[in-house]
Amino acid sequence: MEFLFLEMAVIIQWNCNNLVSKLELFKNFLDTYDPDIVLLCELKVDELRDNFYINFSNFYKVSKPRINFGGGVAILINKKVELFQACYLTIGTWNS
Repeated sequence: MEFLFLEMAVIIQWNCNNLVSKLELFKNFLDTYDPDIVLLCELKVDELRDNFYINFSNFYKVSKPRINFGGGVAILINKKVELFQACYLTIGTWNS
């Protein structure tokens, strides 16, 4: 029999309202608190700036930059978090 022991995850959500203007503050926050998952909204960056600025060596990133004004979201997952694929999605059905 196998057991899975989970520690409490640290998950942060922040409406950053233009992350680029607060980038050094945010980097210091990541270094200090080392969160497991960070949810960011209102990045206010286009695709080019997203790839340049929203890049942190200790985190995987999934993001959707803004198209016009405002918006933009990102999910940062600390590389210390073990990831696995829970299920496979095919059109119309779920397979686990």
